[in-house]
Amino acid sequence: ITKINTNSLAFVFQQNNLKINKLPVEFTGKFDFLKNGYDMDFKMDSHDSRLNDFFTALPPEYVTWLEKTKVKGSTSLALSLKGQYIASENKSPDMQFNMKIRDGQIEYKNAPFPVSNIFLNFDTKLPGLNPDNVEVKVDSLFFNVGKDYMKAIVKAKGLQKPSVVADVQASLDLKKLDQAFGFGNMTLQGLLKINVKAN
Repeated sequence: ITKINTNSLAFVFQQNNLKINKLPVEFTGKFDFLKNGYDMDFKMDSHDSRLNDFFTALPPEYVTWLEKTKVKGSTSLALSLKGQYIASENKSPDMQFNMKIRDGQIEYKNAPFPVSNIFLNFDTKLPGLNPDNVEVKVDSLFFNVGKDYMKAIVKAKGLQKPSVVADVQASLDLKKLDQAFGFGNMTLQGLLKINVKAN
């Protein structure tokens, strides 16, 4: 459902229910023409979707990986682009993306142990589409590979002189992790133990 103001050529995307391969997506927003640029407010959401369906929306090279992989769990995604784009004033809209994963599980080709109990809260902001102002927040990440585990909280801001706050703990057999994820471009082996607090 889209509305168009024929006087100002403003577009209002009131309701658009789409599927990117199997991933259900709701798209809403507005787009206005200004004298010297554009004003936009776009939102894309996918609530309580299957984690497997999320992977079908990724580029084609991941599809062959997915055919050999069991993926379980749920995910919610939100992407927004809001603000004015005025080149003469160096104005650009703000972009924000967040993703949640609950009860996730990934098992490649009957690996001895799956990556299980995947829990993720991920949020990133790009004010004014300026990479130097990027903010990334992994509010929490957790998963198991058998009895092995990883848990992390990471907050980072900026690229040139980044500010980082992190608390990461892990005890992982990298070969089991490699088998469970089915990394195609690398082979991992060895034991990884992490206990990092950074500010």
